[in-house]
Amino acid sequence: SAAVRQCARPKGALLSMHRNIVAALALALVTSARTTSAQQSDNAAIEKGRDLYEQHCMTCHGSNMVSPGTASYDLRRFPKDQQPRFLKSVTEGKAPGMPAWRGVVSPEEVAQLWAYVITGGK
Repeated sequence: SAAVRQCARPKGALLSMHRNIVAALALALVTSARTTSAQQSDNAAIEKGRDLYEQHCMTCHGSNMVSPGTASYDLRRFPKDQQPRFLKSVTEGKAPGMPAWRGVVSPEEVAQLWAYVITGGK
């Protein structure tokens, strides 16, 4: 009947719409895979950083960054937006008692330590 009308789309428009949907789904899958991969990479860096911390830092800064009562800085409070400051402190040391670790830990290892430090020891 004339009262019931359907909206007819040309085949080209329908095909284009399907392509757009498929492209959007593919993009969502790729983005999700990248996010998962980045999270796994971050988790691996944190774990390596925790191991390095236990090997090099725990004696002064304490287990899980809880100070053992020494005069060392509480790394749980280190500002998370100050990675360059962390890098400088680790590589060059800091008076009075923080030794320089340049040549002992690589730049990649400092980045892994940073990944752990910004977790707050968790």
